[in-house]
Amino acid sequence: MNLQYILLKVFRDITPIISGTFLARLLTFLISLIVARVGGAQTFGEYTLFLSIFAITATVGEYFDTTFIRVANTPAAKNQQNRLHAAHIVAKLLYAIAVTCGAWATAPLLAQRVFQKPDSAALITLAALAGGLASLYVATIGFYRLRQEFRKVAMLLPVLNAILLLAIGALAISKRTFNAELVFVTFVIVAAALATVSILRLATILVSIADPFSLRLTYFMRQAAPLVGGSIFALIANSLDVLFLTAYVTFADLGIYGVAARTATVLAILGTAFRIFLEPKAAQAVRDARHKREFMTMSGVLLTLYTGAIAVFALLIEQFIAVFFGAQYEAANTIAIALIVKTSLEIYAIPLIATIQCGPRPVDIVYLSLFRLTVAAALLATLVPAFGVVGAAYAVVGASAAGLAASGLFVVLHARRAGAMKTKK
Repeated sequence: MNLQYILLKVFRDITPIISGTFLARLLTFLISLIVARVGGAQTFGEYTLFLSIFAITATVGEYFDTTFIRVANTPAAKNQQNRLHAAHIVAKLLYAIAVTCGAWATAPLLAQRVFQKPDSAALITLAALAGGLASLYVATIGFYRLRQEFRKVAMLLPVLNAILLLAIGALAISKRTFNAELVFVTFVIVAAALATVSILRLATILVSIADPFSLRLTYFMRQAAPLVGGSIFALIANSLDVLFLTAYVTFADLGIYGVAARTATVLAILGTAFRIFLEPKAAQAVRDARHKREFMTMSGVLLTLYTGAIAVFALLIEQFIAVFFGAQYEAANTIAIALIVKTSLEIYAIPLIATIQCGPRPVDIVYLSLFRLTVAAALLATLVPAFGVVGAAYAVVGASAAGLAASGLFVVLHARRAGAMKTKK
């Protein structure tokens, strides 16, 4: 397979994903601009904490999608897509219920003892509820990812954020009534409305299946357990800076950090697109040498393009923050540079992590994530009390670097183990 063919295939498939992801992230960014400019640093600090919890609960749920893609690509799952998709949606529904109940039960303790912000209990519960419901909607997108129908994926990705932008923009028109609580409730209402899309898909599938799918659900949950467990550690590690800072700084200072984090996520648009694109390819690559070569070439091309984007964006950070967020957030400039480095390290790890997730030992994701979480916690506990928001930025850079190195080590170990097994045969 020549390089020209691979390049054409990459750009054909990745272009709609990048477009859809870019639009989704652009809409998220516009929502952040509204909250930051209309609500001020205090409100944006509360929104930053809400968004971190929302991102954890929503993204953990996406690993049920990864499980669906992985399992449905195995020979044993031939002609079982509908049953697996039904199990996939039910698993997400159960997950949404579980995270909501868990957040409601633990929110008062977390707000008072962990975050040192007793009034944030409702914020925590609403964020978990919104994240679980958003994850349920994304189950529909997961089905089209499996089919590699990337145009449909691109069309569905921005829908949640588009509706949120319209709703929160409407709230912002009347500045007197604009507050963090209204923003949080809006997230829940919109996510609940879109979650019904997947519920309707589930009902349609169940009508068409004569035999029960309980065994598929049990099998699916067993397959999902290591990925979901590992993702919890990984996503907490990703948001541990915000969680730590909530306990040590005011919401206004957290708002400054949140602006830097929002700025860094501009580049994360490409990372999200890469992950959506590469995961189905990785599931094929681990079972076929030809697909493996193609996967490695595609990964190299994408990461080379990303490196160029980093260099350009890093030069424009100060102007970017001043133009979009305003002069009041000037203190976020230095922090944003550090968080861009952190985001870049995580994006470089995407092909490695996709290979591990889709390989013969997905449970290693749990160990990898736990390692990164431990490093992040140790660095944050050391640097945040001494340096505040700047210390948090440097801590997560160190944790991401350690995670990238550990991911590479796991891939090498897996390759050696696979080679040894072939030699024995």
